[in-house]
Amino acid sequence: MRFNKSIILLVVLLAGLCLFTYILEKENAQIELSRQKLPEVRMAFHQIKHLTGAAPVSELMETGESMTVGVLYQTNLKYSEIRAYYDDELAKNGYRFQKELKTNGADGKDYGGKQVFYSNGELTAFIHHVGEKPNSEYSYYFCIYWNP
Repeated sequence: MRFNKSIILLVVLLAGLCLFTYILEKENAQIELSRQKLPEVRMAFHQIKHLTGAAPVSELMETGESMTVGVLYQTNLKYSEIRAYYDDELAKNGYRFQKELKTNGADGKDYGGKQVFYSNGELTAFIHHVGEKPNSEYSYYFCIYWNP
């Protein structure tokens, strides 16, 4: 019996190692595909004209299983003005409005924040407006991302 338990344990360990290797390879392939999408996402982001009256605070790029290129902006413009601008500008570039969601601050308070999503094929345009949160480092975040 002892021989059979050792074989079973060895088979289970080898199966676990194979599964781990498969998952790791799949994740690495996804990251490589994401890196290949970087030029397309960057180009799509730069095709969207900058909103006059909004000052860039910081550019962000995230890689991994998805690819994101975006900028944090500071502005005195109202959410309705920002939203109207991007509705128009994104439509000119083939994006369609998908949804708008209310968001709360990290402290759980409602400052009137919004998230807006638009799609164009495999790409998504995203706006996160922080609302009327006092002393915020930025007014809104705009990005284009690809997520398989």
